[in-house]
Amino acid sequence: MENRFLEKRRSPRVEVMGKVGSSIRAVIEASLLNLSTTGALVEHSHVLHLGSIYTLTIYTEKKELAMKCRVVRSFVSHSAKTEKGERALIYKSGLDFVDPRKEDLDRIADIVRSLGSGSGASPVGLRVELELWG
Repeated sequence: MENRFLEKRRSPRVEVMGKVGSSIRAVIEASLLNLSTTGALVEHSHVLHLGSIYTLTIYTEKKELAMKCRVVRSFVSHSAKTEKGERALIYKSGLDFVDPRKEDLDRIADIVRSLGSGSGASPVGLRVELELWG
């Protein structure tokens, strides 16, 4: 059988025989709405499925903290305009930390204390990402 399609790839591909594992990392920007030593509430623009496992990374001015977590609730909160002027759904998701290490819980407790100072504002440099475990 002749190949009717002209190859347009920059480099040739080969077919993989058998099963070879791979993963795709998806990083989701999120806003941290509340935090405790057992979990967090985040706001984001991507669907999170109940029971899915993510890594919640909290970046502070000092350093980052990555915590394995499970989605225990997720719902549409509202819609908002994107930078392109389109409407997008905004979700809120509750996360429970999974098997946290003591030193990570101590750092979370420090962040909770700094957030609980009464101002209600996020500290400068606080940023959050969710990464799907795959």
